[in-house]
This record gives sequence, C-alpha cells and structure tokens, in this order.
Amino acid sequence: MADLRVTTPTGAEAALGESVIEEFASKLRGELLRPGDPDYEKARLVWNDLIDKRPALIARCTGVGDEAIGAVVANAENRPSPLTPLIVRHLGGAISRVPEDATAYGNRDAQFNLSIDSTWEDPIQSERNIAWTREVWTKMRQFKDGGIYLNFAGFLEEGEKLLHEAHGENYERLVALKNKYDPTNHFRLNHNIKPTIPEA
Repeated sequence: MADLRVTTPTGAEAALGESVIEEFASKLRGELLRPGDPDYEKARLVWNDLIDKRPALIARCTGVGDEAIGAVVANAENRPSPLTPLIVRHLGGAISRVPEDATAYGNRDAQFNLSIDSTWEDPIQSERNIAWTREVWTKMRQFKDGGIYLNFAGFLEEGEKLLHEAHGENYERLVALKNKYDPTNHFRLNHNIKPTIPEA
C-alpha cells in the first residue's frame, strides 16, 4: 500500500508508511479511521473549519493514554531533526515494588517515562531545535502525573520545582540529610538539593 501523505501542524508535507500507521493503531485503545472506513464520514464532522475537514487519519481516543500516544506521534513527525527520538519507556515492575520512602528515588508508581532526546549536528539549527524541545516539553506536561526522572531534567531551567517533582515525597527527607551532613553545601554539583541551614 502506498504511503499516506499528510500535512503537519506547520504546513509541511510528510509521508506515513503502512507499518507506522499499523503500529500507531495497535497502541490505541480506540479506533483509527481512514478515508473510506464506515465511520469516517461521521467522525470527521467534529472537526472545525480551521482544521483539515478531511484528515488523513482520525484517532478516536478512549482515554488520556490514547491522547498521550497521539501527541507523541504528532510531535515526533514534526521534529526539526531526524536524529531526535521521543522515547516512551515502560516502568512499573521491580521499580514499583520498592516502597516510595525506601530510597531517594521518587515516583515509583509511574507506569511510563517519556524522554525527548533532542539531537542535531548543525549549530545553525540550535535555536530551532531548542525551541521545539521546550514547546514539546510544555505540551506533554499535561499528561504527566507530577513526577520527573532527574536524569532527564535538562539544564534545570525550572529550578527547584523540578527537584521537588523528581524526588516527590522524599524531598524533605533529603533536605534534612543535607542539613545534617553537608550544611555548607560543599557537594553541590549536578541537580543540587540545597541545605536550609543559614551559613555561619
């Protein structure tokens, strides 16, 4: 079957292969409709006049999981560099079986982790790629449960807010340890938890 020609949100043309479409459909709990499918004509009527009235595909989402998958796919298709992957990792398992307060590692109840590994070669494209990464990060935050994996915190541009999100309920305990063993903040590289004891 020929590739499906689509238009991205930026107006660029792209082609989706059958294997990509089938993989996307297999991950949806709802239906993925194409022109010619029995329910396509009825489903497309919910689209407003500012959007393509005959979309190449319609994802009939049944929950936030489907919406998140759709958002990942849409953003991946629109990435400015072909070297950039959006990776969804499945968590749970042994990670979630350890009590939340047993170690410094937080958010053990998370089921999935998304990383936006922006990669490009031409320095001229830096501003464009960084802007795209920040935009996607902002869009995808609506699907998160409040946590973040600290290794993916970028340059910690959001300050201590990300430290709180990374450590969850363990943050205050870590501050207490910092106050006890490193009140002068001698060990302060990486994403540092600062002591709350004023310097003498």
